[in-house]
Amino acid sequence: MGFAGFKFWVCFGALFVIYWAALNFQSRIKYRNLALLIGSYLFYASWDWRFLGIIFTSSVLDFLIGLQLEREREQLKRKLLLASSIVLNLGFLALFKYHNFFIDATESMLGLFAPVSFSRLNWVLPVGISFYTFQTISYTVDVYRGIVKPERDPVTFLAYVSFFPQLLAGPIEKAKTLIPQFHRIHRFELDVMKGALLRILWGAFKKVVIADRLAIFVNHAYAQPEELTTLTAMTAIVFFVFQLYCDFSGYCDMAIGMARLLGFELSENFKRPLLAGNIRSVYQRWHITIHKWFKDYVYFSLPIHKNNLQRGLKVLLVFALAGLWHGSGMNFLLWGLLNGLLIFLLDPVIDAAQRSASIILGTVSRGIGHLAVYLSLVFFRAETLQEAGVVFRSFLKWNYSDLAAIPEHFAQFGLHINEMIVAVFFVLMVLLVECIQEYAPEASVRFFRGMGLWRWSAAMALSFCIILFGFYDNREGQGAVADKLMQREFLYEQF
Repeated sequence: MGFAGFKFWVCFGALFVIYWAALNFQSRIKYRNLALLIGSYLFYASWDWRFLGIIFTSSVLDFLIGLQLEREREQLKRKLLLASSIVLNLGFLALFKYHNFFIDATESMLGLFAPVSFSRLNWVLPVGISFYTFQTISYTVDVYRGIVKPERDPVTFLAYVSFFPQLLAGPIEKAKTLIPQFHRIHRFELDVMKGALLRILWGAFKKVVIADRLAIFVNHAYAQPEELTTLTAMTAIVFFVFQLYCDFSGYCDMAIGMARLLGFELSENFKRPLLAGNIRSVYQRWHITIHKWFKDYVYFSLPIHKNNLQRGLKVLLVFALAGLWHGSGMNFLLWGLLNGLLIFLLDPVIDAAQRSASIILGTVSRGIGHLAVYLSLVFFRAETLQEAGVVFRSFLKWNYSDLAAIPEHFAQFGLHINEMIVAVFFVLMVLLVECIQEYAPEASVRFFRGMGLWRWSAAMALSFCIILFGFYDNREGQGAVADKLMQREFLYEQF
């Protein structure tokens, strides 16, 4: 049961009414948090009730370890407690997400000497495990460092780990920012609620109108990459950038909006990354909380670098881990390493060009940086390195006759030319809104503080677009291709 489902919104509507009418009072905070915990667990169980055992076990262990960390004074024992939390949490993650990856790597190494074969696990990956695992690890590390006091109420802590708006795909929240919100009463502010609803509509618009429409073309292209030409391969790469961005940022908009409807404030996870000035700032603006997590708990935990080479190695390590966090395949590892190298090698060139007096040189350098990031996403989207290679080899299939047959080529990959035009139009609309937010922030302030007519008009327009242009039609394919055509869930739910 995801955010895009009718059942979810019926359940959320019921919770919203009960929450504000009967639970959000000082004398009932424990009951309110218990209701949020039960609601979050029911939401998680709607995917697969067996997943509850993993998140519950992880939460209880970190709750108890946090309490013990405060009581323990001997440094060695405190380090052992912290290590046990990290090992147990990463152990769950490795077992369910990386078991087969480690088996493949072991077989490859041992296969150099003799043929070997190990059994593999065909378990379903628990949704959101990468997100709540990192959230609980950050809690125990912060308790160990003395940044936060351990939470003493088990219901509050379990609700913090499983809070349903951000459970499946973030933002990843630190204990010091989210747990205190479970301990205080929230005020019902009408203007805040209106803004939250508008943000939910904006997120839903990006998801069902843009991302799900582009997913048809992208999924078709990567399901049969040998059929790609230069033009369709380039289109698939560009479309995936906007699909991924609209899908994930749309989820975060909806999560932040839903939390705000309940009085909670979640961290911003995107800050217009497609307008970033260099590669480093792309990732400072994209999935902000995960990159901040790696910065706080990995990068700064490594020895202090003494030169640029050591700094570059640290960046490579962090991006390699970030790549593997996204998926258990060599393609994800290569994607992470490539982006680490791009930051280390290409960013200094881009920064120097932008400091020059030439506007053209600065613009071209920024474009080259974005192009490099977008091309690297082929490894992110492809299921194997071989499939990524097929996509890249499609660039060699250039033929001027392809330009005369654009509608036919695009229809071959699932989208009519009119649907392509609709998708491109709405992508440009998203970019226009973000350009206004980036370069004319005072206009955004006037929009939210000015006449309500503008906000009502925007809400009505988004609602009509979702209803009229939302991509709901069921398409049929042939064989294995059919399983890859439709994109219903949010992309980051699989991580």
